[in-house]
Amino acid sequence: MAAVVTSIHAHKRTASTRTDLAVCCISAANPTPPIKYKNGNAGITYRIPRLSAQIVCPANNTNGGSKKNKPKAPAWNTITVDVLNGSGISGAAAAASTTLSGAGWHTGVTGDAGTETTTTTVVYAPGHKTEAQVVADKLGLPAPVPIASAAGVPSTATTGVAVVLGPDGLPG
Repeated sequence: MAAVVTSIHAHKRTASTRTDLAVCCISAANPTPPIKYKNGNAGITYRIPRLSAQIVCPANNTNGGSKKNKPKAPAWNTITVDVLNGSGISGAAAAASTTLSGAGWHTGVTGDAGTETTTTTVVYAPGHKTEAQVVADKLGLPAPVPIASAAGVPSTATTGVAVVLGPDGLPG
């Protein structure tokens, strides 16, 4: 099978006068074992003696050896946010939910956190860390906490992301 070339990079070796030709490709015949590069990417080196060149193909990577793109975080106003009252102040969750909705947030259920907290925090169910971080950042709150680690908050209090209100309420 022939190599499918996606990019070519020439560079001079410092220990010799020979110029190596690095070609990023999708596949080629007779690969050598995978190697690790300084940037942590794995790759496969192909030697072409007749051309006195070297072909380097990233292992399991068809984008020229660059690091995989990180998934983009969702927009804050697309995340459903539950509001839980941990302040001990009657009606605080409903009032905060109305405030958030008026500011463009998509709010979900309101309810009691099951405990009184000292400060407003963001908690999240498994698989919702990225969304929780977006919510915490947008609201100017500390880093979100997994709901399993939130003292006194039942693990069933949210299936996604929730703001647990403390006596300090919502920021600014």
